[in-house]
Amino acid sequence: GCRCANWGEGGVLGVGERLGRGGNVGGRIGGALSVEAGGVGRLSDALTRARQGRFDLVLSDVRLPDGDGTDLVEPLRAMWPHAEVVLITGDATVDSAIAAVRGGAFAFVLKPFVPTEMLEIARRALAQVELATDSERLRGELERSERRHRQVVEAVPALVLALDGSGRVALWNRRLEETTGIARPEMLVLLGDTILVAETVSTVPVQAGGETEVSG
Repeated sequence: GCRCANWGEGGVLGVGERLGRGGNVGGRIGGALSVEAGGVGRLSDALTRARQGRFDLVLSDVRLPDGDGTDLVEPLRAMWPHAEVVLITGDATVDSAIAAVRGGAFAFVLKPFVPTEMLEIARRALAQVELATDSERLRGELERSERRHRQVVEAVPALVLALDGSGRVALWNRRLEETTGIARPEMLVLLGDTILVAETVSTVPVQAGGETEVSG
């Protein structure tokens, strides 16, 4: 059923007479998809709810008592970058529909709409939000893992050199910088075979002249 308490964990918000307070389409869709749901009648109320906590999908009438539903997209995305907005109207033109989608709306729906079709649109929009959120989370985890790895590599007293899949220098730790006098940015553009000359023992140039051995 619809979970209408604990607002702020992501969910569906209906905005407008039929979508929000009146018909509560947003609430019924939230119930069908088992996500948080709520409804408001005005643009200003929707923006207030957005500031109070996160939600993932807004179903809004284009014509609202105090403004235009299209004006929800930009401020909503500023607060919750992955949120989606579905706009509903009874007098759309092709130009207005194109403008709405180009402006960031997930979909532009004509009244009267079939409830099952609206449910499917909402399902697809929430799936898009979930995909974007998961991608961001995984990207953050990867970045944190890479930072931890580099911190460990920088802390060890040994000389550490690594190549990427194309054979270019991908890692040149602080100990190598201190030993050779060559800064990391200078080495990261080089191919590994320009500095590796043996399978287990390598030589690298030293800024002051000469070479030093690097055990591999």
